[in-house]
Amino acid sequence: VRASYGQLGNDQIDPNAYIVTAESNVPYFLNNQPVLGAAITQIKDRDVQWETTTEYDVAVEFGSLNNRLTGELTYYNKLTNDALIPVNIPGLFGDPDNQFITNAADISNRGFEVSLNWRDKVGSDWNYNIGVNATFNKNRIENLNGGQALFGGANNVTRSDNGVAAGSFFVLRATGVFQTQEEIDAYPRYTFLTPRPGDLRYADANGDGVIDLRDRVYAGAYQPPVYFGINGGVSYRQFDLSFVFSGNLNNDVYNRKKQASFAVTDNIEADFAANRWTAANPSSTNPSAVRNNTPNSTYFVESGSYLRLNNLVLGYALPVDLAKRAKIASARVYATAQNLFTLTGYSGFTPELPGGPLDAGIEATTYPTSRTLALGLNLTF
Repeated sequence: VRASYGQLGNDQIDPNAYIVTAESNVPYFLNNQPVLGAAITQIKDRDVQWETTTEYDVAVEFGSLNNRLTGELTYYNKLTNDALIPVNIPGLFGDPDNQFITNAADISNRGFEVSLNWRDKVGSDWNYNIGVNATFNKNRIENLNGGQALFGGANNVTRSDNGVAAGSFFVLRATGVFQTQEEIDAYPRYTFLTPRPGDLRYADANGDGVIDLRDRVYAGAYQPPVYFGINGGVSYRQFDLSFVFSGNLNNDVYNRKKQASFAVTDNIEADFAANRWTAANPSSTNPSAVRNNTPNSTYFVESGSYLRLNNLVLGYALPVDLAKRAKIASARVYATAQNLFTLTGYSGFTPELPGGPLDAGIEATTYPTSRTLALGLNLTF
């Protein structure tokens, strides 16, 4: 049995985040003539202070069957007070990235970690091992220092408020696709666009008879409640094979890349293009490829669960007697594959989308995870 307690800060921010500075050579117009001057170009919080993370955990470690079976069970409780978060601000403030860093919230992460490992042999030539680990985590906003919910991500697609996970998706709930003008005429009025057949149909969540931004609802979050990993290996005489899997369960991601394609109607995936709504080929699940379907909605929220084979290695070690004849201490040839495959229901490039507290899980400009195949030779003289 072991227990621990500690506190940490956060040094991953600009050390001058609290200092308001004036930038020189800033262009502006005076009497219709371009001139250069000085201006404050970034909004700073002069009262910003250190973020503090307090964590304690209690764990039980065990071994059984001559330590062929080992494991660990840990309960942890982590509370981050005065979390330093880039918060969105209106463009009229003149800040170039429309953000400033402030002590925005208190965020908790609580849960359990479990790991089990088995190691054994069969006869004198076969050895094998297998290990599994999982983390069951609950992420939650405990307090908003400013008292108001925080919006973040592309087009303010996330909303963080007391009692919900940080960076929760806050969008309109898509319930289908309009098929006819008669259906549109009988539906609550939209305030932000004029719907047409083939457009997404959104729920009147608050029941006021109007479809507007007040009908947005929470629709999941990227913070996975379950992380897991599987690793193992087997060896037979000079041959060895090892693997590492990782993944998570029951979280969501936002396909911003798909959403953006509706705005410009290019780079549309072939599967969607072939199955989109048209007058000749009506669909109840896929809308038409038009700008009207770009509002933030559950249509772009997808499952982020996945299982990925991160690493696979197959090796062969030269027998000792042959190595001696070659006048070397040892030799091993191996083949390795990284990111060999990913099992997921997500339609984008990758469901693994880490980010900041307010914008994690949004795929916009993410580059696809590359697959790497390699051959290697280790020689020791």
